Amino acid sequence: AHYFLVTFLLKTPVPLLLLVALALARIGRLPRYEAAFLWLPVLVYAAFTTTRGLQIGHRHLLPLYPFLFVAAGEAAARLGSWRRPAGFTLVATLGLWYAGGTLRQHPHHLAYVNEIAGGSANGWRWLVDSNLDWGQDLKRLATWMRENGVTRVKLSYFGSADPWYYGIDAEALPGYTSPHAPRVTREIQPGDIVAVSATNLQGVYLEPEDRALMARLRALPPIGRVGWSIRVYRPDFTWPEAT
Repeated sequence: AHYFLVTFLLKTPVPLLLLVALALARIGRLPRYEAAFLWLPVLVYAAFTTTRGLQIGHRHLLPLYPFLFVAAGEAAARLGSWRRPAGFTLVATLGLWYAGGTLRQHPHHLAYVNEIAGGSANGWRWLVDSNLDWGQDLKRLATWMRENGVTRVKLSYFGSADPWYYGIDAEALPGYTSPHAPRVTREIQPGDIVAVSATNLQGVYLEPEDRALMARLRALPPIGRVGWSIRVYRPDFTWPEAT
């Protein structure tokens, strides 16, 4: 249950969260049939989803949003008529905030997280896998390499695309790919250019020895960012470490 609560709070735009909170506070003022129409589906679906144990992505909460949009719209209408022009100003501010956040995020909508999480630049610290990283930035990695004069990378990719298709000359590091890379290396030398998908960077699905490598990379400042799901490093260490 906590998983979906966290994804809801971090993946929902803050203006919508505020209007939904106002809508919840107004339930008692709605006619019973309106309140039941809006909130009973939300209650039933949320209860069903959070008790199934299938915690594999915020996408499973998407059927709730049409009802939340209607509830938020009703709340915004009431707020807009409150103590004019103050209420209207508040609604306009929330609308501009919502629109600005959407435009600022384009075209990286999958990786969106709100200001509570520190914005999408920090989304990988909170959520990965289908909440942020489904391999969508591989083509952008090819563009980043061309723009930065990088001809070859060591790549820990989370996804199902073939890097060669996009012209990426890459040596595969441990990751979670489908199909699996035919050859995987675990060797890193100082100065190598290493690109890592956020899900792998957090060690999800990796073996313990590979999670140790990702912990070393996370401690480094990245030299580049591709979309919001791939970070690029130039390690200053040798891996595996000497024993």
